[in-house]
Amino acid sequence: MTFEPMNDKILVRPIAEPEKIGSIFVPDSARSKQRNDLAKGVVVKMGPGMLTKKGERWPMPDVKIGDTILFQDNAAHKINIDGEPHMVIRDDVVYCVIE
Repeated sequence: MTFEPMNDKILVRPIAEPEKIGSIFVPDSARSKQRNDLAKGVVVKMGPGMLTKKGERWPMPDVKIGDTILFQDNAAHKINIDGEPHMVIRDDVVYCVIE
C-alpha cells in the first residue's frame, strides 16, 4: 500500500522503548499515559506543507525523511501500513530532532 501524507502531515514509524522498573519490563497496557507524554519515531514521509489563504505553501519544520524525532503522543493517529504500525502527526506536534 502506498501512503502519501497531505498538507502538514508527517508519517512516522514509532520506536518502542521498553520501560523497566528494576529488572521487570512494564507492558504498554500497564503504563499510565499522561496528557503530555512524548513518543519517539523515525520520519518515513512528509506532506508538502499547509496551504495559506493566499495559496502559498507554509514551510514544513526542519525535519527530513530518516530523522528521529520526539513528538506529542496523544496527537498521533495510529495506522497499520503493510502490517507495520505507523503514526500520522501534524508538523506542529514535533518537539525536536534527536541526533
